[in-house]
Amino acid sequence: MRLMHSGRDFVRLYDRQDQIAFLDGHVRAFAHFGGVPRRIVYDNLKPAVRHVHFPRRQITERFEALASHYGFEPCFARPGAGHDNGGVESRRKGIWLQVLTPIPRGDSLAALSAWLQREVDRFAPARLEERFLAEAGLLGRCPTSRSRRAGCSRSR
Repeated sequence: MRLMHSGRDFVRLYDRQDQIAFLDGHVRAFAHFGGVPRRIVYDNLKPAVRHVHFPRRQITERFEALASHYGFEPCFARPGAGHDNGGVESRRKGIWLQVLTPIPRGDSLAALSAWLQREVDRFAPARLEERFLAEAGLLGRCPTSRSRRAGCSRSR
């Protein structure tokens, strides 16, 4: 996930590419950022969209529940319009070239993910930190539960 104003990235490795990983990635990203973006742009990926009847989409139940719980507006790119979400796609390629070439080795995906996040943060230009501080004030608060905060404590 990428915050577009500041360019702050969240990365995590998963052993599969399914809806559970997709939803878990959101929860972890919100914790990393210390809040929730008000609007998030997606392509029309299966973990989020059941059917596209352009311009409308039938959103999957679990994704709709996540968006409702965290209070963000999911927005979707137009089918076939790759430039609508190009910032994320080009950044994925940049991370791959900067940090994942050659392919790193580690004891677990969790350990590799922690290392990967540190490396991505290390490669981020210092000027972006000031932008992130301004952007962080605009992020929505994470929902709370009776027993604890729902996972949005800033990790930096």
